[in-house]
Amino acid sequence: MREKRKRNAASSSKGLSVGERLNRTRLLAESDLRWNWIGTDVKAVSEITEEHRLRASGLALLNSRRACTNKYLQKSGEQQRAPQRLTFESEDPDDVIVISDSEDEPLCDKKRCRDNPYCLNYLGQEKWEDEEGAEEAYLKVHLKEEDPENNSRKRTLPVGLKNLGATCYANAFLQVWFQDLAFRSGVYRCQPVNNQQHFKDSPIFQLQVTFAALQEGNQAVFNPVKLVESLRLKTSEQQDAQEFSKLFMSHLDDEFKKQSNPELRSLLPDQFEGKMVNATVCDNCKTRSERETTFLELEVNLEKNGSLEDRIAALLAPERLSGENKYLCSVCESLEDATRYTEIRNLPPVLHISLLRFVYDLTTYERKKSKLPLKFPPYLNMSPFLQSADPHQIIVKDKNEGNIYELRGVLLHKGQSAYHGHYEAQVYNQTAKKWYQFNDEIVTSLASFHDPKADKKSIVVDNDEDGRPTKRQKRAAKSRRIDDSDDEHAVQATPASITSGNRCLTSRDAYMLIYARREDLSHANTRPLLPPEAALEIVRSSNDAHEQDCKKHKRKQDSKEEEFAKVRKMVMDIYQSWSVSSSSDPSVVVSKSAIEKWLSHWLTPTEDKKGKQKGNAETSADAQTQEDNGAISDFIEGLPAMLSGSYKPDTLYTGACTLSPRSSETISNSALLCRHDRLNPLLDKEMKLISEAAHDKMVENGFTLRPKFTVDDVCGQCIEDEFMEKLYHIEHPQFVSEFNQICNTESEIEGYWISKAWLKDWQLNKPKMHVTFRGDPSPDGPDFYSHVRCEHGNLTLNVTARRRISFEAVELLKRLFPAWDPPDWDAEVCAACDVVVHQSKESKLEQRRKAENEKALLHRLHNDKVFGRQSIMDNIPCAIVPSAFIHEWTSWLVKPGEARRPVAIDNSYMLCDHGLLNVDLSDEFDFDDTLAVVTRAEWDLLQNLYIAEPLIAVSYMTEPTTDGNKEKKVVSDVLCCSECRTKNKLNFVSTSLAIILLKSSEPVPRPLSVSPSQSAKTIPTSLINGNCKLASGRASSPSHGKANGTRQSRRLKEGKNSCRQTVQIYKKWTVKDVKIAIYKVFKIPTISQRLYYRGKELEENSETVADLEILDRDTLYLKEVEDTIVLDSDIEEDSKNTKKRDEGGAFKGTLLSGGTSSSLPSESDQRPDSSRSSSPVQKACLQCTLYNPTFATECEACQAPL
Repeated sequence: MREKRKRNAASSSKGLSVGERLNRTRLLAESDLRWNWIGTDVKAVSEITEEHRLRASGLALLNSRRACTNKYLQKSGEQQRAPQRLTFESEDPDDVIVISDSEDEPLCDKKRCRDNPYCLNYLGQEKWEDEEGAEEAYLKVHLKEEDPENNSRKRTLPVGLKNLGATCYANAFLQVWFQDLAFRSGVYRCQPVNNQQHFKDSPIFQLQVTFAALQEGNQAVFNPVKLVESLRLKTSEQQDAQEFSKLFMSHLDDEFKKQSNPELRSLLPDQFEGKMVNATVCDNCKTRSERETTFLELEVNLEKNGSLEDRIAALLAPERLSGENKYLCSVCESLEDATRYTEIRNLPPVLHISLLRFVYDLTTYERKKSKLPLKFPPYLNMSPFLQSADPHQIIVKDKNEGNIYELRGVLLHKGQSAYHGHYEAQVYNQTAKKWYQFNDEIVTSLASFHDPKADKKSIVVDNDEDGRPTKRQKRAAKSRRIDDSDDEHAVQATPASITSGNRCLTSRDAYMLIYARREDLSHANTRPLLPPEAALEIVRSSNDAHEQDCKKHKRKQDSKEEEFAKVRKMVMDIYQSWSVSSSSDPSVVVSKSAIEKWLSHWLTPTEDKKGKQKGNAETSADAQTQEDNGAISDFIEGLPAMLSGSYKPDTLYTGACTLSPRSSETISNSALLCRHDRLNPLLDKEMKLISEAAHDKMVENGFTLRPKFTVDDVCGQCIEDEFMEKLYHIEHPQFVSEFNQICNTESEIEGYWISKAWLKDWQLNKPKMHVTFRGDPSPDGPDFYSHVRCEHGNLTLNVTARRRISFEAVELLKRLFPAWDPPDWDAEVCAACDVVVHQSKESKLEQRRKAENEKALLHRLHNDKVFGRQSIMDNIPCAIVPSAFIHEWTSWLVKPGEARRPVAIDNSYMLCDHGLLNVDLSDEFDFDDTLAVVTRAEWDLLQNLYIAEPLIAVSYMTEPTTDGNKEKKVVSDVLCCSECRTKNKLNFVSTSLAIILLKSSEPVPRPLSVSPSQSAKTIPTSLINGNCKLASGRASSPSHGKANGTRQSRRLKEGKNSCRQTVQIYKKWTVKDVKIAIYKVFKIPTISQRLYYRGKELEENSETVADLEILDRDTLYLKEVEDTIVLDSDIEEDSKNTKKRDEGGAFKGTLLSGGTSSSLPSESDQRPDSSRSSSPVQKACLQCTLYNPTFATECEACQAPL
């Protein structure tokens, strides 16, 4: 049925009559019914009546503002009036047109009535009308603690682990290990060896408790804080998950080996350890050298468009040793061609495959994460990797012919950086036969990776940033991608087929893959495992405490629900009775925002209220409003306690639901105050009228409105000010129009003077000089007085700032500005000002004559370039002056009447407290363009014209060099103070350093003396800025000057292929930062850089420029280190004499940092040539992640300290 059409009453035509003129002023006034009486009915303040006052404040009932019916009246109360119409039995409802008279039935909606003070229908009552939603919001505010029932375990989901800050790496592996039934069973069977109490504080017992909670707990999330504390892990530092796995496994192996059960002593080797052979076959003598090792995981590199099978094959691919990489054969006792290969001998039941996603960047000394995708199958056949085609290899086949592995877990690293991110795990639950994603506390169910009902022809693509797949992102059919990001959902996997092997999964974030042998899984015992009684007792105690918390919270919630019913009844009783029908009804004016806050305050959380109060404080004119709102907040938060504690239910509400709290609280109404502390009539959009009866109910229930306003409290002064302002905007254009008709004079010998600027602004429709509520300034006001009269009160000499107007125009302006007294047209100009102007002209002429005279005497300083050391002339005594003086003097010569003439030449800033120079004039970096060179004759002239002191004479001196040539050197009669100069050189924030690249055969320049931090007085000037002597005794200077003293272009000197470049550095930079900046210029990797300063190599990358006391614009020497390849041989080095040092690394200071770690037992442990390539006793470099021996003190790849 179509909506009935509504026809409004037709309005009568109100066009102009014949010959009637359009009154635009009245037309504009009618657009605002509040003020349309200005300039028509009322033209003076004395004519304003009570009716005008109500209309101005918006409290008068007009066509656009009528009393709206309360939409929230009780059904038993007053019924809303509905329009009546005649109906006929035969009428078609679709043809009915409802005819309504808008004069009798005003429309009420939120947009139309938002500024109507008589409409109280859209202030937030709908929240209370929705009883269920209001109760939920009320409980959220007054039940501060979270419902423990929300943390109860779901039957269909496993238990999650709480992230204690940055422990996601440990949580991911704990979930993986928990789903390994054999490993979980071994953990449960561990018994205390000696001390029972000590055992309960050990990581193995806390691991039992953690596994028991994951199995038997009734909470959705378990807090593993005891386990983390027992391991002494740093919860605020994220570590590498692979390193944690190795170290924790090593610790558990030590604990298992203490058990009496033989199965437990070899649990980890039996479950996770495989065997691998590293062998080398000499091509000459066919001697085969073999070394067997054990591994806990296979480490494979990533490659573009790579698959897991390809990467494992690459790991086991033979390597040819020839050319420069020949093998040192112990039989031949010479370098021979050989083949090196790796073969897997035995595979563990659970195979861990680590993907090396973190690569080391040699140019930046930092790790980077590789986002290359890797394809891996749900079922992995490892049989091909247990065989080899090399005829020289000895194949030891695995006794177990079943080498088919099934995917059981995927460890993910989310994030773009190798230094931060988030670890998650996707693990298969053998008991539930389902896949789950573990994101710390959040556990979600996934589609199976081995579902045989999946679409065989489905194509799964990776999503880009905007969620739309591109052609390049499409994968081959029958592929599946692991959930790589937080907003991606699991996709139904393709069915797994062992025989075809052509289906695969794809991931860009997979960090480790866990596979389990299918044959072992088929015989695995899936019966529920029973945790040890001590651990189970702790879990049962936690379960009981959780159940008690749930019951306690339920009782408190029931009490709060009863309180809500009482509060809701009180609030609804007030807003159902607060409407008024006219301004004559007993009413109270209240702020709209205050009444909205009062209604919503009960249902708004405390933190949100504070945020709103803070925002309102920035725009409110009275900060007291915010304090009052805070008082309401404190009262409302305490009201439920008063309701339940100090009041009886049978006397709390009587009749109209009266609530009497212990003390009255204030609802601030100060937002409606004007500058006269009365009701502001200009804030009509913020006003709402509530009935006196509703106000009395609020008072009875403990809420006082302060200040309390009625319609009689509207500020009359504000209405008068606004009246005068609006009347000005109506009458001002009329005055301007009248003025423009009479302002011109008929002749040049009549009229009065007025400010031209004032008149131009006043003639605008909206003068810029107009001040609200204060009118326009007078024509002789402070800003315009000087345009007509001078400081002596006489007529000013400047005729361009004033103009003449007629006598009639002056009379019109005097009606507006009675105190204005303009001078006549024939008034004489000020004689005193005339004398001052004449003297000023003579002074300018004198300055010009003086400038021409000095220009003739010192013409070279004005025409030639006199800046820098290259300006020193041969065989002519010279002196130096500041370049700033020359620039200021030149500007004065160009405009002597406007620019200021220099006062003096001050060279004292170049002298230190010892009376010596704090700059080295023989150094081009000190003697730069900030100094100017003048001859001694010019200096004498300058001394006669200005105050010039002290004299600093300079000249060239020629000295023979060791190679027979001659070298010019700048000398001065004032010596340089090395101590003060060094101190100034160390005082910088940023500077440019000269980097000189030396060949590998060149010696590094050695300093002649000590560093600046030592006795600075002993440092020769030639040493500063990197001037050092080479081993041959020849001086090396960073100067760019030629032999004749002329300056050579640094841009030409430091070309693209030059061995000398400049680098901008900062004082707070470290040596590492400097090397990175050097790499951008020389393209030499930071790992291949060797930097020298004052003959000493900068080895500590953590030292700063300030620590090394590198001077401003100093010189560093650079050498590039060629890569050295060390060939492995089967001749093992004796490491017994190697001194072991404390292990560093990310787990330093924890229980996993070493000492207790031991290698897993194997048959090869008794042989002297057995070792492990991936043994847990190795430690990883923090910079490049390379695993180094435990006795190493620095990384073999990047030389970073371990």
